[in-house]
Amino acid sequence: MQITRSNNRAFTLIEMLVVMVIIVILAGLLLPVVQVAKTSADQARAKENIHQMAAAFRAYFSEFGRWPSNTVAAATISVNTDGSTDSYIPTNLFANTSSITFYDFSSKDILTNTTCKCFLIVDPWKNPYVIRLDTGYTGSVKNPFDNSTPLQWGFAIWSMGPDGANDLGGDTSLANKDNPKSW
Repeated sequence: MQITRSNNRAFTLIEMLVVMVIIVILAGLLLPVVQVAKTSADQARAKENIHQMAAAFRAYFSEFGRWPSNTVAAATISVNTDGSTDSYIPTNLFANTSSITFYDFSSKDILTNTTCKCFLIVDPWKNPYVIRLDTGYTGSVKNPFDNSTPLQWGFAIWSMGPDGANDLGGDTSLANKDNPKSW
């Protein structure tokens, strides 16, 4: 009896399993790299949004000689002992009688808030940006990360970052390290 060999070559089950294991290992190595790149891109987007909002505040102050405010924001503002205020910023904060556009919000940066019946400007992690204004016009606001060091600005804008946390441990505390800010 003679055994004939077929000319059809095929992958064996073992070869297929080895290839699949290699693909899974490579995907496992690539996933953390992709996550780091996404986090880095979100941080850059948050910093750019803060930079643009800061430019809008400066332009508003140059045009009107005062910081912007409105009745919706007034309901959610907390006044600090130095006369500055903290507020989650609604989109109509830059409303003005001259109809000048100081900041044009992207739809992905706006979240509807049913509590105040307004829209909030949110960071890439869907946390609202927080703004501290020098409404007492003292030339400085308290540093929201350590309250002892005044910032020589008329405002401070920051995001709670990917972890959504903020504390008074200073700019380098673990909770604040990933928080994009305007100073």
